[in-house]
Amino acid sequence: MLPPDTTVDFDVTVEDALALHSFIRDFSATIKKMKWKGVFSLYVLVGACAFYLFMKRDSMTALIFGIIGIVAVSLIYPKWFNAVTKRSTRRMLEEPMFKKGAGHYRLRFSEDGLYSEGPLGKSHIYWVALSRVAMTDEYLMIVLGGSGFPLPKKQIPEETLLEIKAYLEDKMASVAQK
Repeated sequence: MLPPDTTVDFDVTVEDALALHSFIRDFSATIKKMKWKGVFSLYVLVGACAFYLFMKRDSMTALIFGIIGIVAVSLIYPKWFNAVTKRSTRRMLEEPMFKKGAGHYRLRFSEDGLYSEGPLGKSHIYWVALSRVAMTDEYLMIVLGGSGFPLPKKQIPEETLLEIKAYLEDKMASVAQK
């Protein structure tokens, strides 16, 4: 169990912030909706082209074009979409305004919330603001809506990260019950 008022210190780089943003993006309903609107639009375009070919009395070409087009859209567009959003995020995070957020952080876990100190200042975050906690290959992700903290495994012992994760999940469950 996590000792009372446990404090962890870690450094956040632009790469860490990018990993956090990518993690949050993967669960974003808005991003999923944008991605599938693009897929649907391309399906309609492929269907319209196939229909045109069919109306020209070339039904076999229309069928082959339609099948290849749908498979291509299904396989290529989601990967392309993810690459474009990741590239845009990287550009955004490399802007001077966002680079200020990189640096040394200190988090303190207490009964009434999470206390954060970082390059942009200090804050007190109540447990109700916590939306997700997850362990990835490289991080313990603490998500607060559209932002959060990527705690790097290479800087904090894994045992401590597992205790923090269990503690935060317990806090999230107790807030959900209220």
